[in-house]
Amino acid sequence: MSAKVNSYLSWVELAERLLRNLFADADLAAGLFGDRYWHIAGLPVGSPHGTRIINQEIDYQEARLDEAIGTLTAWQTLGDRPGDLLAPDANVFLQYRPYNEIPWTSLTGSDEVRLVLTMPVLDEIEAKKQGQNKRLRKRARAILPRIDKAFGEEDLDLFQVEKDGRPMAWVTLEILRDPSERRQNSADMDAEFLGRVEFLQQAAGRAVTVVTADTVMRIRARGRLDGLKRLTLPEKYRLPDEEDEGNGN
Repeated sequence: MSAKVNSYLSWVELAERLLRNLFADADLAAGLFGDRYWHIAGLPVGSPHGTRIINQEIDYQEARLDEAIGTLTAWQTLGDRPGDLLAPDANVFLQYRPYNEIPWTSLTGSDEVRLVLTMPVLDEIEAKKQGQNKRLRKRARAILPRIDKAFGEEDLDLFQVEKDGRPMAWVTLEILRDPSERRQNSADMDAEFLGRVEFLQQAAGRAVTVVTADTVMRIRARGRLDGLKRLTLPEKYRLPDEEDEGNGN
């Protein structure tokens, strides 16, 4: 039994190294070390339950990886649609003019732009809605209903951005949804955001630009993966503090 246990543990360690090298998202590799793994590692020599526990864990991991393959295959469509991929940070929605009032194609020099809204950004905006900062609280409460209305009751993942009731030429907004079992590291939402952007870059197979006004975020993005591109919006699009008090934007 000891030889079989050691063989299994060695396989898991090899698989963990391979997955970490292949994927920016660490959850797939971290999932190899669940409770059953540590139970197997602590099995006494000659345990009558070892083979059954190892086989159960192999079946579980096989199902988990099969599900991941299916998810990745579905997410490959992220690279099928044309357009430069831009991932706005939460401060873009909270501190700048509404996304449909910013000339994205002109700022990027691109013919077509896809704004990608990640779940950590939505979570951060939602948190600001209940936060202590009155200015950010007002802005969060203004932008969330606007986003909800834009995606509609059909549970859309993508829509054409409109301005003054007309489609905004070559600009779309889409949601990058997370797997239902994905855990959120609420202690470091910046890391969660950059992790999702990194994943998007891998899945789409082309560069993604982080749009942020946060200096620390720009520095952190520079050191990720192959180096995420960065875009800072011009100051003229930033909402003045007094505007927030004047009209609730």
